[in-house]
Amino acid sequence: FSVLDLLGLELAFLTAYYIYFGADYATSWYIYRNILFLLAGVDFVVDFLLHNHKDILRRGWYIEAVQTIKQVSSVMISVLIILFLTKQSATYSRIILTTTWGIAVVYTYIFRCILKYVLQKYHNTHKSLPYALIITTSDEADECVRRLNFRQFLDVEVRGLMLLDKNAKGQKFGDIEVVDYDDSR
Repeated sequence: FSVLDLLGLELAFLTAYYIYFGADYATSWYIYRNILFLLAGVDFVVDFLLHNHKDILRRGWYIEAVQTIKQVSSVMISVLIILFLTKQSATYSRIILTTTWGIAVVYTYIFRCILKYVLQKYHNTHKSLPYALIITTSDEADECVRRLNFRQFLDVEVRGLMLLDKNAKGQKFGDIEVVDYDDSR
């Protein structure tokens, strides 16, 4: 995801540069090429400090959009601060930098969503997870199954339930069947 974020930022900058300068893009390229390196370095540091990719496969599309805006905004604000502190901000067009921000949000969000979709499809089609048996009471079985079904990515495949307090063999809680009960009491 970090590589795609960087790719989105770099492509957004190149797109904004081309939109601003058009066909005459080669005239000031030597000035603007340094921004590409600055974007890469700042993006790496922001990724490291903000941990924006934590639980990326588990979060929804809206939260992903918010995290993308936060990531791109942090990078662009950091770039502007660096340019200001090094007294180079007058050299670069603010229009290019703000356009880069807008395009980077779109590109990065699209790249993240595509990779999430591909990884989720791969995860769902190539499951070879260890099996698990849930051992619980009949009072807690519904809640336990509901919580397990809420988790989108579980590291085990639940194959059945074992109740400690009553014999309900064959009964289903959610989509998980009771396979045995503890009769040792």
